[in-house]
Amino acid sequence: MKKIIQILILLIFSSEIFACGGSFQYRLFPIGQEGQSIIAFETSLNRYWGPDTAGATIETRDRWKGVVSLIRIGNNIKPELIEIIDTIDILDRDYVKELKPYFDIALKKAQEIKDFVIAKNPEIEFCNFKIDCKTVDIIKDTNEIITVIGVNGGKYEIGYPKTVIDNSEASGEMVNQDFKMNSIRKVTIGKTELIIINFASGEDHNTNFEKQIENQKQCESIENSIYKEVTLYHGLAFDAIIWK
Repeated sequence: MKKIIQILILLIFSSEIFACGGSFQYRLFPIGQEGQSIIAFETSLNRYWGPDTAGATIETRDRWKGVVSLIRIGNNIKPELIEIIDTIDILDRDYVKELKPYFDIALKKAQEIKDFVIAKNPEIEFCNFKIDCKTVDIIKDTNEIITVIGVNGGKYEIGYPKTVIDNSEASGEMVNQDFKMNSIRKVTIGKTELIIINFASGEDHNTNFEKQIENQKQCESIENSIYKEVTLYHGLAFDAIIWK
C-alpha cells in the first residue's frame, strides 16, 4: 500500500512538472519578398519537459516540439503554406543551434522562388515584457485583438493567429491572457517596411531579461535571424507583423 501511495505522489508531482513547463510559441522570421508577398520561416512549437537526449542522461530538460514551415504572407491576407520543412523536437538550451539548420533549408528553398528578393538585415528593439516601447505601445488587450499605437500616432489592430487560440487552453484560454511585448524587429524588403512584434503572456518567475537581451542580439542578419525569446511559465507567445 505504501508503495502505491509513493507511485501516486510521483505521478502527481510529475504531472505538475510537465504542466509548469508547458507553453506555446508561434514565431515568424521574414526572409524576403516575392512580388507583393512576404516569404517567411514559421514555427509552431509546444514546450514540454523531456529527457536530455543530447547529454545522454535521464535529467529532464525543457524541449520544444512542433512544426516548422515556409510560408507566404500578404497584407491582411491569411498566411499560405508553401512547404512544411519538418516536424522537430529540440532542446530549449540549444534552441538556436538546433533550429538554425531548418531555417537554412527554408532560406535555400525561398531563394529558389522566382523573383524572390532577400530582406535587408533586421533591427531589433528590446522591450523585456512591457506594454510600452519606443516603436509602439499596447493600448488595448482583449481576448479578440491587441491594439497598439505607433510613435506617429497610427493605430493597428492585431488579431490572434488561429494556432495561438487553438493552443491557449493549457495557459488559461485567451480570456485570461495579459500580453506584453518582448521585442520589436524592423525589416525592410524593397519598399516594404515590416514591424514584427513578439507578444508574450504567462507567469513571470524571476525572468532573467538581461540574458534575454543577449539572446536577442543574435538577430543580426537575415541569414542569422534565429534567436530565442523568453516564453513564460504556462505561457503563450506569438509574433505579429505590421505592414508600413
